[in-house]
Amino acid sequence: MLFTRRSAKHTEHATQIEGALADPLVVRRISTLTLIIGIVSLTDAVLQTALAIVLSTVAFLIATTAIHVAAIVGIVLGVFLVFWVKSNR
Repeated sequence: MLFTRRSAKHTEHATQIEGALADPLVVRRISTLTLIIGIVSLTDAVLQTALAIVLSTVAFLIATTAIHVAAIVGIVLGVFLVFWVKSNR
Protein backbone atom coordinates (compact mmCIF):
# COMPACT_ATOMS: atom_id res chain seq x y z
CA MET A 1 0.00 0.00 0.00
CA LEU A 2 2.86 2.33 0.78
CA PHE A 3 4.33 1.84 -2.69
CA THR A 4 0.95 2.55 -4.28
CA ARG A 5 0.45 5.70 -2.25
CA ARG A 6 3.95 7.01 -2.99
CA SER A 7 3.86 6.25 -6.70
CA ALA A 8 0.44 7.87 -7.14
CA LYS A 9 1.15 10.85 -4.92
CA HIS A 10 1.77 13.37 -7.71
CA THR A 11 -0.60 12.03 -10.38
CA GLU A 12 -4.09 13.02 -11.41
CA HIS A 13 -5.41 9.79 -9.83
CA ALA A 14 -4.05 10.51 -6.34
CA THR A 15 -7.41 11.39 -4.80
CA GLN A 16 -9.08 8.29 -6.28
CA ILE A 17 -6.34 6.02 -4.98
CA GLU A 18 -6.36 7.61 -1.54
CA GLY A 19 -10.13 7.20 -1.42
CA ALA A 20 -9.91 3.55 -2.39
CA LEU A 21 -7.14 2.85 0.10
CA ALA A 22 -9.16 4.49 2.87
CA ASP A 23 -11.71 1.67 2.55
CA PRO A 24 -10.74 -1.19 4.92
CA LEU A 25 -12.34 -3.78 2.61
CA VAL A 26 -10.07 -2.74 -0.27
CA VAL A 27 -7.01 -2.88 1.96
CA ARG A 28 -8.02 -6.34 3.19
CA ARG A 29 -8.55 -7.61 -0.35
CA ILE A 30 -5.18 -6.27 -1.48
CA SER A 31 -3.50 -7.83 1.55
CA THR A 32 -5.21 -11.18 0.92
CA LEU A 33 -4.22 -11.11 -2.75
CA THR A 34 -0.62 -10.34 -1.78
CA LEU A 35 -0.62 -13.25 0.68
CA ILE A 36 -1.96 -15.64 -1.97
CA ILE A 37 0.64 -14.52 -4.51
CA GLY A 38 3.38 -15.00 -1.91
CA ILE A 39 2.23 -18.50 -0.99
CA VAL A 40 1.99 -19.52 -4.65
CA SER A 41 5.46 -18.11 -5.37
CA LEU A 42 6.98 -19.92 -2.40
CA THR A 43 5.28 -23.18 -3.41
CA ASP A 44 6.60 -22.79 -6.95
CA ALA A 45 10.14 -22.19 -5.69
CA VAL A 46 10.03 -25.23 -3.39
CA LEU A 47 8.61 -27.42 -6.17
CA GLN A 48 11.23 -26.28 -8.66
CA THR A 49 14.03 -26.89 -6.17
CA ALA A 50 12.77 -30.38 -5.41
CA LEU A 51 12.40 -31.19 -9.10
CA ALA A 52 15.87 -29.83 -9.88
CA ILE A 53 17.39 -32.10 -7.24
CA VAL A 54 15.45 -35.21 -8.25
CA LEU A 55 15.21 -35.00 -12.07
CA SER A 56 17.74 -34.83 -14.87
CA THR A 57 18.12 -31.52 -16.69
CA VAL A 58 15.93 -32.47 -19.68
CA ALA A 59 13.22 -33.96 -17.47
CA PHE A 60 13.36 -30.91 -15.19
CA LEU A 61 12.88 -28.52 -18.12
CA ILE A 62 9.95 -30.51 -19.46
CA ALA A 63 8.33 -30.87 -16.03
CA THR A 64 8.65 -27.20 -15.08
CA THR A 65 7.32 -26.08 -18.47
CA ALA A 66 4.31 -28.37 -18.08
CA ILE A 67 3.72 -27.15 -14.53
CA HIS A 68 3.93 -23.48 -15.53
CA VAL A 69 1.56 -23.96 -18.48
CA ALA A 70 -0.89 -25.77 -16.19
CA ALA A 71 -0.58 -22.97 -13.62
CA ILE A 72 -1.29 -20.27 -16.21
CA VAL A 73 -4.30 -22.19 -17.55
CA GLY A 74 -5.53 -22.65 -13.97
CA ILE A 75 -5.16 -18.94 -13.20
CA VAL A 76 -7.01 -17.93 -16.37
CA LEU A 77 -9.83 -20.40 -15.68
CA GLY A 78 -10.01 -19.21 -12.07
CA VAL A 79 -10.32 -15.58 -13.14
CA PHE A 80 -13.04 -16.47 -15.65
CA LEU A 81 -14.84 -18.45 -12.95
CA VAL A 82 -14.72 -15.54 -10.52
CA PHE A 83 -16.06 -13.13 -13.13
CA TRP A 84 -18.77 -15.60 -14.15
CA VAL A 85 -19.89 -16.13 -10.54
CA LYS A 86 -19.92 -12.38 -9.86
CA SER A 87 -21.88 -11.64 -13.05
CA ASN A 88 -24.56 -14.24 -12.19
CA ARG A 89 -25.33 -12.80 -8.75
